[in-house]
Formats: sequence, structure tokens, C-alpha cells
Amino acid sequence: MKDQQIIEGERGSTALQLRNEGDWFSGIFLGTPKAVVQGEFGKIALFDAGHLVGYEIIRGRTRRAFLFRTVAGNGSEKVPGVYPAVRLLVMARSRELSRKLIRTIGFLKRQNIAVDALPDLFFSRLQVILSDPRMGEATIRQLLLKCRKPIESERLSQLA
Repeated sequence: MKDQQIIEGERGSTALQLRNEGDWFSGIFLGTPKAVVQGEFGKIALFDAGHLVGYEIIRGRTRRAFLFRTVAGNGSEKVPGVYPAVRLLVMARSRELSRKLIRTIGFLKRQNIAVDALPDLFFSRLQVILSDPRMGEATIRQLLLKCRKPIESERLSQLA
């Protein structure tokens, strides 16, 4: 009940449950919340609409990672520990795929690529190649080149 009051006080925000207790961990690997507040079950990170967020859940030996955009109102996909629903871009359901997703985001940051400016097309293609055992830095660079034209056309449309 207390958590619901916090969320209602922050209308338009997406709330992520943060935990670090025993064999349960949930945290953010991409994105900076506008605020972190205390809730009934631990800290809650709040994001405005339109942000790209990386969220990881580890429970025992199970590890999952999600990459999504927060939306105004209610999105189309529910993610555990996240309220309300969001626009899910990438979901990694195993330890190995979660590590690959987090490493990929780290690689993009080290290359000074504004990850939050990449189009959703990039992430839908990333979801497909994530399970390829041959995926590496060269594959990511090729994917960036394939998605370059939509990025450039978005920039041109914003200038017009």
C-alpha cells in the first residue's frame, strides 16, 4: 500500500523495485533515475517517460535482464518489478544471455555511442543476434552500420 502511494504521488513515472537481500537482487545497469525513494520492500527508482532503462533480476541461480523504454501511461509489456508496463526492447532469460546483453551495453558506452539515442530497430535486431554464439564486437559494429540510415533519417526529419 505504501509503495502504491509513492507511485501515485509521482504520476507519469515508471517505478523499478531495487533489491539486494539474500539470494535476491534487482538493479539498474543502464539509465539514471530521476529519484530513488524508500518503499515497503526496499528502494524504488523512478523514471520519467521516454527513458531507455536496463534492469536486471537475479534470484538464486536465475538471472534475467531487460532493456525497455518507459512510456507515458501504460506500455504493452509487463516486466517483473516494474510498474506500469513498458515498451520491452530486449529480454535475456538466461545467465549467459543476460551477461551478453550487459556486456554489449558496456561496449557501446565505451565506444561513446549514445545508447538511448539508438532506434528501437537496433534493439529488435540485437534481440535476434544475442543468442548467436558467434556474436562479438564485429557483429555489433555491423549492426550499428545497418541501423545507421534510420538514425540519420531521424536526425534529418528533426532538422526539417
